[in-house]
Order: sequence, then C-alpha cells, then structure tokens
Amino acid sequence: MSQDTKKFFESWVITGLEVEKWGTVKQHKQLAYEGAKAVGVATYRAKGAVAILDEGITRAIDKPVRIARKELKEMTVPWSSSMNDSNGGRISGNEYLLSPDDVDEYRKMMEAHKHDWDVVLQDRLFGQWDFLLAEAEDVLGKDFFMACDFPDLPTLREQYSWHVKFDILTDVADITKDVRLSAPKSVIEHAVGAMKQQQASKFANAVGHLANSVREEADKIIYGKKGNGGIDGYVYNPENNKVGNTLPRGPGWESLANTAERLDKWTSTLDNENLTEASSMIKELVADIEELGDGDLTEARSALSGEDSTKRDEVRERLSNIKNVAGESMGKKLDDFLS
Repeated sequence: MSQDTKKFFESWVITGLEVEKWGTVKQHKQLAYEGAKAVGVATYRAKGAVAILDEGITRAIDKPVRIARKELKEMTVPWSSSMNDSNGGRISGNEYLLSPDDVDEYRKMMEAHKHDWDVVLQDRLFGQWDFLLAEAEDVLGKDFFMACDFPDLPTLREQYSWHVKFDILTDVADITKDVRLSAPKSVIEHAVGAMKQQQASKFANAVGHLANSVREEADKIIYGKKGNGGIDGYVYNPENNKVGNTLPRGPGWESLANTAERLDKWTSTLDNENLTEASSMIKELVADIEELGDGDLTEARSALSGEDSTKRDEVRERLSNIKNVAGESMGKKLDDFLS
C-alpha cells in the first residue's frame, strides 16, 4: 500500500458474533417420498424436512440474535475478502472492524441482547422442555416423531452458545516476519503473496461498503425506503400537506449524519480523499437542513414542502453529488491496496 498503514492497524479491533443453536429442522426421507408421489415428482429429486419445534419459538429465540447482528453492522465496518453489500451481508468469517472508542458501548449492547436471548431460551425452551416434548410427540405423530431427535435438557442447554469475539488487527507485513526460516523460499513467497492479496481485498471491500452505505442513505432520502417516496415522490397538496408528503423526516437525516461519522473514523486512520470529501459534504448538507428547520431536522420537512421545488431540487442535487463522490472511492484498483 502506498501509505503508512501502521496507524490503521493500531486503530481498530476485530469483532464478530458467533451463535450456536440446536437444529430444529430435520430431513425426512419418508416425507420426501410420499410428497413426491402425491404431486407426481420423481422421488429421487425430492427432499423433505420437518420442523420438530414450534417455529414461533425458534423465531423468538432468533430475534435477539437478529437485532444484535443488525446493530453490530451499524457500529462496524466489514473486514472480509469476499464482496459484501451495504448491510454487511456475505461476510467471510463474520469479521468486522470496531473502533476502540466504541468498545464499551458495543459490549453493553451485546450484553443486553445476550440477556434477552437467555431470557427467551429459559422461558420458551428450557423451562418448557417436558411440555414441548409431549407436544411434539402429539403434533408430529408416530410417523414423524423420533425420540432420538430430541436431546435431554442438559444436552440441549449445551447446544446453545453466544460468543462475542474480540481480536487484534494484524498487518500481513507483521505476520510474514513470523514465517519459519526453514520453509522453502518458494513456499514463503507464495504464502505471503496470497495473504497480501487477501488483505488488499479486505481493504477494497471495506471502502466499497462505506461508499455503498453513503449511497444507500442518500437514496432513502431521494427515493424513500421502498423507492416510491422521498424527495422524488413528493406531491404538493395545498388542501392537506400531509397527503402525498413523502419528504424525509428527522431520523433520515440523522442516519445520514451517522454515516458521515463512520467515514470520519475510517479516514482518521487511513487516508481516502473521496470518503473525506463525502463526509464533509454530508455534514454541510445536514447543517443546512437543520438551519432550514430552525435548529430542528424534523421541522425542515415543512420548510422543504410547498409548490416551489427549488429547495428540494437543490437538496436532491447535493445528495447526488455526495453519492458520486463516495462512489469514486470505489474506483481504486486492488493493486492500490497492495503493499
């Protein structure tokens, strides 16, 4: 990489949420066979599965995990060598970069969700296990109930674990110093090259994720969350300003401002002119919107309403420019991130 990355590797920690659960969906050959025969599908092409536990319970157990993962992604930057979307999807190894400044808040957030998870497990699963076993035998019937699918309570408890991972962020350049000198030179060169390539991919994907998050937040304001609202979907209604008013509310602007803060955390440790410029443009726009609402982002919605679209058009253009500037940060070639 063309710039010194020492500060970068000292300014982030790696985190991730690892959750293990008991599998409640079991494959069933008889179900597949009978179902295939019933609908006229070749039996060797069919597969069957049975949910051996009430899916309302599994959804309740999954809810704290889902919320925790969502908030994790809002506080971090994906650190992955595979491509990922702006929500952090498709993360290889489930690794994320967390600023040390956010560790305390992050720990408290995770502990709160872990508590909620423990409560649900006890109230809906562990504490009801005898009843659930009897219910399963009744609901599934003799053809689909198999006692071996249901562990005893102590074993069941062992199937569930919640682990928040913390690790130091290590530069490949430091790792390579530990390679055994006895290894053949060709092996060392190949291993180092592969690690550098993977690290470069992680840098490129992290920048891409940040740029996409800017564009996503801007698009929510321009088009609305579902693509049919926002500034573009606004319809002036002189009789009732609430009808057809799809202009962004305060939380939309706050979310955009939070995105600028995430950019600042990144660029404070690793220079990126485009992301720095995009952050400045966002902060200037949000400040102007706040001023438009006399110090209240929510009140700016009324100020942007009306028959005259001049102000709305100006805001839309500024958002489009922010998207373009952020997008230019993704124009770097992978080689730019290689040392």
